[in-house]
Amino acid sequence: MSRAFGQQSASVVYEPYEHGGADKDQSAHSVRAWLRRVNEIGELKVVTNRLRAGYLRKNGVPYSANTTMTEYYHRITAPNGDSWLTIVSQVTDPENLQQPFVLSTHFKKLPDGAEFTPEPCSAS
Repeated sequence: MSRAFGQQSASVVYEPYEHGGADKDQSAHSVRAWLRRVNEIGELKVVTNRLRAGYLRKNGVPYSANTTMTEYYHRITAPNGDSWLTIVSQVTDPENLQQPFVLSTHFKKLPDGAEFTPEPCSAS
């Protein structure tokens, strides 16, 4: 799986357990782990560090190379049968943030053949 953080990206490789570039300046380093709950519904936890300094959002708060991002991937089936993927991201940076920055993103799985017409983003 590849993820993008603004102008940089990181790959999460399921085998082996840890992944990262040999050169500290080349790529982020990610470690993944499956977490289990009592009802056997799992969630994937990915911890990434060694990010290049950047910004949390365009024209936003900066983050340093000491930043750690922890992501939790949850697959949820609603009572009506809809399937959702929720990603909760927590960014911790001792240099620029007084408390963790937390962001939640939700994706609904559409049935095959569903009419979805993506449109490009505009700056206006």
